[in-house]
Amino acid sequence: MLLPHARVAGSGGAILASARSLPDDSLEADERAAARQLRDVRARVKAARAAISANAGAEVILRRDWVKAAQFYAKFGIMKAEFLRGVAASIFARPMESGRENLVFERI
Repeated sequence: MLLPHARVAGSGGAILASARSLPDDSLEADERAAARQLRDVRARVKAARAAISANAGAEVILRRDWVKAAQFYAKFGIMKAEFLRGVAASIFARPMESGRENLVFERI
């Protein structure tokens, strides 16, 4: 089965899909999903920072005990770098190529 906007090239039958193989609605949906995911991660970082601010001495514990720090970051579903530096919008600019999906193992 051929994809929309795909063509068969040469006698080998290789399929060359054009860059416009996704409809505009799909691209817009991807952009909306990336924006929603960015807002979600930023909200989790903000909540984690608020939790640290509310508890005296919590910042010292995060710096000294890496196990508790890892549990804390996992609880909020964020990475240490996101907590310390914030979340850059460029991470979600290209959802498929950002590499963020592969960073899940670094959260623990």
